[in-house]
Amino acid sequence: MLRRVLLYLHERVLLNALAGGDYDRAERALSRIARQEGRSRRVVHNLALVRMGQGDHAGAEALLIEQIEDYGTAPALLRALAEAAYLSGDRARAAKRIADALADRNCPD
Repeated sequence: MLRRVLLYLHERVLLNALAGGDYDRAERALSRIARQEGRSRRVVHNLALVRMGQGDHAGAEALLIEQIEDYGTAPALLRALAEAAYLSGDRARAAKRIADALADRNCPD
């Protein structure tokens, strides 16, 4: 019970830090979550978002590609990859990844 409460609190800190742009705090919260969950899908995905916010677009891309290799493609992953490419200045790769996301039959956008 206490473990679940702590995990929930760390998740709230993570989400608030991401929303507020406090990426160092978000990374610390992710570290606490990872101690309980390991390198889960949610930890890796949010770590990629943190890396993107910190300006480490190559690091974010590597984490997102790791997720695709582990779990397969998903529109949200392709969209995040497009954002990483766009932020790094590679507009052509960003456009290709957005097209891939939109072509996915599960894409809600």
